[in-house]
Amino acid sequence: MVASLLPAAALADGPAENDVAAYTNGSGTTTYYTTVGAAISASNKGGGGTIELLKNATMTQGVTFKNDVTIIGNERTITGDENDASVNFKVENNGKLTISDVTLDGFGSSAETKSGVAVIKVESDKTGTKVVATDVNVINFCRSA
Repeated sequence: MVASLLPAAALADGPAENDVAAYTNGSGTTTYYTTVGAAISASNKGGGGTIELLKNATMTQGVTFKNDVTIIGNERTITGDENDASVNFKVENNGKLTISDVTLDGFGSSAETKSGVAVIKVESDKTGTKVVATDVNVINFCRSA
């Protein structure tokens, strides 16, 4: 009998029905996740990589990118929390977020207007921190895109 300590998702040949994102690390290993947040957490732990959306996704918490990460949206939508402007993407620690072919919808659209909130936030004191966006549509948001 052989026991494995890998998550069940890592053992799958392809995505399960409820998987919304695939994360591929720098070694080329792909793991499937049921939330975008879980895929982003894996990219932080794995030193960066590529996240590909398999379905439309919803975020209920803010996420932080600490490495070089690429999100390929495949013409899908990531919906934030319309009542909570703190649900956003934050890029820090000289990380780089490259995001393409996605719609970001409802990030704080009904929340009280506050200074310092945004759909994508970038640390201003880190000269190497970057965001590269191609074919990204930001709709129904509270403040800056």
